[in-house]
Amino acid sequence: MGNVTNRVSNFILLILVAGSYWLWAAGITGPYTKFVFENAIYICLAAAIFLLAIRYKQLTKSDLGIILLSFFSFLFYFFTTASPIPWIPLILPTLLLLILCFKKTLFDNFDYLMLLGISIVSMVSILYRICIVQSLGQSYWINTNTLGTALLFSTITAVILLKSFKIGFVKYVLIALVYVANFIGIWIVTSETALIVLTLFCIIDTLIPKKLIQSIKINIFSIALSLLFIIVPFIMHYIATTNTLRIFSGREQLWGEFFKDWLSTPKNILIGKEPFYSSILGKNLGIHNSFLYVLATYGLLGYALLFGSIIGYVLVFWRSKISRSKKDISFLLAFLCICIHATMEQTLTSASWFPLVYLFLGLTISDQKPTEKQTRSSRNA
Repeated sequence: MGNVTNRVSNFILLILVAGSYWLWAAGITGPYTKFVFENAIYICLAAAIFLLAIRYKQLTKSDLGIILLSFFSFLFYFFTTASPIPWIPLILPTLLLLILCFKKTLFDNFDYLMLLGISIVSMVSILYRICIVQSLGQSYWINTNTLGTALLFSTITAVILLKSFKIGFVKYVLIALVYVANFIGIWIVTSETALIVLTLFCIIDTLIPKKLIQSIKINIFSIALSLLFIIVPFIMHYIATTNTLRIFSGREQLWGEFFKDWLSTPKNILIGKEPFYSSILGKNLGIHNSFLYVLATYGLLGYALLFGSIIGYVLVFWRSKISRSKKDISFLLAFLCICIHATMEQTLTSASWFPLVYLFLGLTISDQKPTEKQTRSSRNA
């Protein structure tokens, strides 16, 4: 029964991942993709509740604590939010529950092969459509930064999984082809942030020795994430208020207007107000920063809840006796890079991106993995 439950769980999670890629490869103007895009938060929440329900026997006290925390955060923001948008109180609970779903499942080689296939199909589809658009001189079917982000995620996923498979020298040829094709694709759509982050991941994932990180007892990822989550708002405030940095395509003006509004009342600072939108650049634009989006919508309280939970997940994983593979290290490096990418986009807080973003964290912290002792025993057998 346990194997059946795990297979069902993995299938649903893979469907969520494929559905997210489908939105960006097909565009969100069609009737079906538009429906999925507009209802992504409800789809993710329903899937998370179902997956946790079928695994209720495996839930620990700490898991139940996360579920209760999610429920109370929904109630709190349901009664306190100033936003008329009905799904605003659902964002934080859905995130916490979806990460927990990944934590309670275990992907085997078949699941990773399916994930690799989904990533490559998505990647090829988007690159093909980019070539068609370029050859015909047409407009892109969706925002170019969205295309760059989808290529970024599919590239990172494909590279990590290709490295983990034992297919000899051919995997390095495939990895090189994936990198080259997607660097060109992202460059064509001029998605600067995605290009910079993909370059960063390529460098650190290639150069950082995984065995060294596996042997280090200090939780460098929790430290790095903690520093990032703490300093990002201060960096954004500095950029928004200085006149010397104007290199972020007008985002500085958005962030400056946000800080004026957010810092105007203690209530805004503590529990947030509503998602920030501005017409300062002639269009109704979002804040283009996941961290500032959380501060605007949920305040310092929601900021601490979400990012504190993420750090907590990584801390528990690192302190546990669960075996840490090179793939786990790459997944954590990928998640760190995605958090850096989120300083320019709202990927961490957009429901349509949830399965892709938190896949990297969730697959790493799975508590269904073998322990280090079990791993050593299997190697010696």
